[in-house]
Amino acid sequence: MEAVKEATQHAWKGYRTYAWGSDELKPVSRSTINNYGMGLTLIDSLDTLYIMEMETEFNDAVEWIRSNLRFQTDLTVSVFETTIRVVGGLLSAYELSGEEVLLTKATELTDILKSAFDSDSGIPFSTISMRSKSASNYGWAGQASVLSEAGSVQLEFRSLSYFTGSPEYADVGDKSFFAIRDTPGRVHGGLYPLFLTNNRPTRFTTQHVSVGAMGDSFYEYMLKLYLQTSQSDTRFRDMYLESASAVLDHLVQRSTDGYTYIAEMKGHQLEHTMEHLSCFFGGLLALGAHYLENVPDRHMEVARELARTCVEGYRKMRSGIGPEAWRFTERGMEAERRSEYILRPETVETLFYMYRLTGETKYQDWGWEIFQNLDKLKVESGGYSGVISVDTHPLQLDDHMQSFFIAETLKYLYLLFAPSDLISLDEFVFNTEAHPLRKFAVISQ
Repeated sequence: MEAVKEATQHAWKGYRTYAWGSDELKPVSRSTINNYGMGLTLIDSLDTLYIMEMETEFNDAVEWIRSNLRFQTDLTVSVFETTIRVVGGLLSAYELSGEEVLLTKATELTDILKSAFDSDSGIPFSTISMRSKSASNYGWAGQASVLSEAGSVQLEFRSLSYFTGSPEYADVGDKSFFAIRDTPGRVHGGLYPLFLTNNRPTRFTTQHVSVGAMGDSFYEYMLKLYLQTSQSDTRFRDMYLESASAVLDHLVQRSTDGYTYIAEMKGHQLEHTMEHLSCFFGGLLALGAHYLENVPDRHMEVARELARTCVEGYRKMRSGIGPEAWRFTERGMEAERRSEYILRPETVETLFYMYRLTGETKYQDWGWEIFQNLDKLKVESGGYSGVISVDTHPLQLDDHMQSFFIAETLKYLYLLFAPSDLISLDEFVFNTEAHPLRKFAVISQ
């Protein structure tokens, strides 16, 4: 735990010294990235600082928010990323600390974001202008909405409704979620294509199915919304079980060298690649197997195998760090052409869940191995950087410390070695940016 905290202090030192109030740090050049204009890393890191008892750093960050955080900018931002990182970060830190300014700012921001849901169906547009509140979809997506983005704001919106007493936020999120559910054209019952229109009648515009980029967190939120509602809203449970079964039956594969992986599907044909993003699915299966009744044993069996695959995917690289994606051929598992590592958390996320839910210390051992290799990405003056390729020597840094490195990767590593009652899974659900939100029944007690 202490080593992970020291790494977080080093990452924060870089941000505090060279990028304070900016969105993200470029640690090599000691400069900044500003695509959101909201102090993205500062807000995304809040609950990590609180959990690690970095009191001075947390209080400094809250004071910056109180004095400087404004949303009336000329920037156009992702509704999804802003919700999971900023709204989620503010709400989680509010729950943990009770700092009222964090709830106030979360409400103010969501009042802007909810304008993006003003479509025929209630499925949101992907981006919004912070000043004008005009919303649109990405041209590269054919003006369609993205599955994971439209289906991964509901935990945050429901928490905001709970704390403000205003049902409008939950209603907006739920309308989008069930509009996706009711769109015809699912594959094998529980698999949802990645793009869909947000005008009525809604329809999917592709047959590409993935639990990686643009699909992942929609499946995640099915289960977590059921857990957030303290297992009372069975609509979410039923969606999750149908989709998990479809993933296990149609996407889960076994490589020639004995590794279980999750393929993608395009036009009912499998593509034998697996993104680092998909490594979260092992933890999701384990979470469902633990908290749902009568789940087939295969869910936990595949969870274990996916954890092993993702860890071995790190070990097979020269750096001991996992790439953005792997491919599976007759030669077995190898790095795909996307061999960069941008400080992603999904492998250590699954290790966190596997250790918490099984108590097996091998998951801590695997996490420690990964953490030690991440030290290669440390920038001496402060911060950490992603790399352009994990399978070359020497490593070439990409000069970018993503906000989710402190928010997710270091938080999951810290909690992997922490006592299980620190952010207990019986009390909290994590949003897709690793921000813990209390289950409603726990709050009401």
